[in-house]
Amino acid sequence: SMNVARYRNPLKEEFLVFERSVKMPDGSVKILARELPFDGLTGAIDANLPAGRQFLETLVAESNGKVTLAMIDVDNLGFVSKNFTQGRTGTPAELKQIARAAGDEYLKATAKVVADISKGKAQFFRTGGDEFALVINETDPVKVQRLLQEINERVRKDANVRRVFTVESRARATAIKNEVGAGNTLSESQAQEYRLGYAPYSQPNVSVGSVVVNGEDVPHAFEIAERQAAKQKIDNKTEFKSDTTKY
Repeated sequence: SMNVARYRNPLKEEFLVFERSVKMPDGSVKILARELPFDGLTGAIDANLPAGRQFLETLVAESNGKVTLAMIDVDNLGFVSKNFTQGRTGTPAELKQIARAAGDEYLKATAKVVADISKGKAQFFRTGGDEFALVINETDPVKVQRLLQEINERVRKDANVRRVFTVESRARATAIKNEVGAGNTLSESQAQEYRLGYAPYSQPNVSVGSVVVNGEDVPHAFEIAERQAAKQKIDNKTEFKSDTTKY
C-alpha cells in the first residue's frame, strides 16, 4: 500500500514523503519512505527523478479503475527556447540565454495554468522537458474531457502564458518594419519567410491525451495517453501549417 505524508523539518520547512508498505519474505511488513522531489521551475512533482517516477507509477498502478492518466505536451517549447530573442541584441551566447529564459517563462506560466485548474482534482507531475502528467481522480470521460478542455483553452488565453509570444511578435513586427523602411511594402519573399518561419509557432498551445486506467499495466496506459497527445499535436501543427515530419 502507499501513503503520502507531510512532514516539517527543524527549520519548519514542509516536505512530502512517499511511503510504501512492502511485505518481506518472512511475512513482516516494512515501511519504505522517500522524499518526493519537486521541479524547481514548475512546482510539479519531478517524475524525471527516481522517487518521483516511482510515486507516479505506483499511484497509477494502485489506483486502477479509479483514475484517469493524462499526458500534456507543451507545444513549440523547443522553438521558443531556441528562437525567441524578444528583439534583443547581443552575442550568440547572450541570445541563447535570452531565448532559453523565454522558454522557461512559457513553461512556467503554462504549468501554473495546469496546476491551478487541476488543484484538488489530480496529482501533477513533470515527466520531461516539455511534458507533464496528471493522475486525475475521475473516470467519467465527460468530466475528464471538460477538465482537459479547460486546460487547453486557458493555456491559449492566459495573459501570462501569452506574454512571451506577444513580446516576440511585437519585436518581429518592428524588425520587419525597420527592414522594409518607411513607405515601402513587404516583399512576397519576406512575407513568406514570416509566415513559414514564425507564424506557425506564434501561439501557445498544449497537446493532451488521456486514458482511464482500468486493467492496463502502467507502461501500456502511458503509451495510450502519449499516443493520443501526439495525435493532437499533429492536428495542432497541421492547423497552423507547421512541420509534422518528426511525429
